[in-house]
Amino acid sequence: MGVAAITAAIFVAPLIGLVARVPWRSLLEDLTTAESLDALRLSLTCTIAAAVLSLLLGLPLAWVLARLRFPG
Repeated sequence: MGVAAITAAIFVAPLIGLVARVPWRSLLEDLTTAESLDALRLSLTCTIAAAVLSLLLGLPLAWVLARLRFPG
């Protein structure tokens, strides 16, 4: 229980700090700036590329591991 609480605190404490410091009144204007839209576009592009790469490499590997016998 103690390790789980410490792990949760390590994850939750920075989130609480970020949420407390966000300027909520100007959030919409901040999210629609050119820099924010570029960052969101880059994040979405990287996410899609990683998912496609994982699918292309992971699916055949999973099939081989599930179907074929090999030492080790």
